[in-house]
Amino acid sequence: MFTLRNWARFGVCTCTMVLMMPGLAVAVDSDHDGIDDAVDNCIYYPNPSQADQDNDGLGDECDLCPFDFDPTNNDRDFDGVGDACDGCPDDPAEYTPGPCGCGVPAPDTDFDGVADCIDNCPANFNPGQEDANNNGIGNVCDLGFIDTDGDGVQNANDNCPDVANSNQTDSDGDGAGDACDGCPTDSNKTHAGTCGCGVSDLDRDSDGWADCVDNCVNNANNDQVDTDLDKVGDVCDNCPRRPNADQLDSNNNGRGDACDLPPASNAAITDSPPAAVRPGRKQTRSLEQGMENCGVGAGLGVTGIMLGLIGAGRRRRR
Repeated sequence: MFTLRNWARFGVCTCTMVLMMPGLAVAVDSDHDGIDDAVDNCIYYPNPSQADQDNDGLGDECDLCPFDFDPTNNDRDFDGVGDACDGCPDDPAEYTPGPCGCGVPAPDTDFDGVADCIDNCPANFNPGQEDANNNGIGNVCDLGFIDTDGDGVQNANDNCPDVANSNQTDSDGDGAGDACDGCPTDSNKTHAGTCGCGVSDLDRDSDGWADCVDNCVNNANNDQVDTDLDKVGDVCDNCPRRPNADQLDSNNNGRGDACDLPPASNAAITDSPPAAVRPGRKQTRSLEQGMENCGVGAGLGVTGIMLGLIGAGRRRRR
């Protein structure tokens, strides 16, 4: 057997011509490293030294894990790193688990060099990851270490976190410091509300009007109609058309005294004018008597006298 090499005129590729002679073996060197393929541990990668540090039969030049014994040289995620040395053999994006593990992205939102998955303040730059109280929340985003008003008291313990009050005075003990308490001496309110400090804003009839301004505290009347303007709403006024703010009802008949006749009469007053008085028989006779005594229309009767007077009046106008 003999081999003739004809170098290509432009010098990159080479051709190997092997002349076959009867009874002679054929030698092939695919990578042209001077080592026949039959004994070359990296047939397609030139490695004349034939180095094989893990002794797996694969030369370091073509071994995907040159320091880890793996004769199969498998790479199931096709990331160029053999399974034997790939920390994430099924994740082509990673070959080491990293901070978040295989198959889990590891963004760093605040660009502090710490992946979000393990950053104790992922939205706040804190490369040192300081956590004074060891609660897993970094100081820079832990309310327990934030002092918004700069009064030296951290928000978590400040009874007025937005208003500086280093003395933390709370006169009524309601948990809101005097500096931000709208009613510093009323433990039930921190804002004056409708009725003011010291007065409850209770709305017993649930009509939308606090009792302190409701003209019928026990009767729902969101329209607050008060016809007689006595500050008592019509729905609970015992005399809705006559002012009687005191709502007195001496005889307990359900009608205020302002709408009742004096007790002796026991007849109710109405808002309409009294009926016209019609003269009785005695009154008619008295009128006739008086007119006769005056010499007017004797014997004519009241009706005749009245007609005569009317006629006389008409004659005068003519």
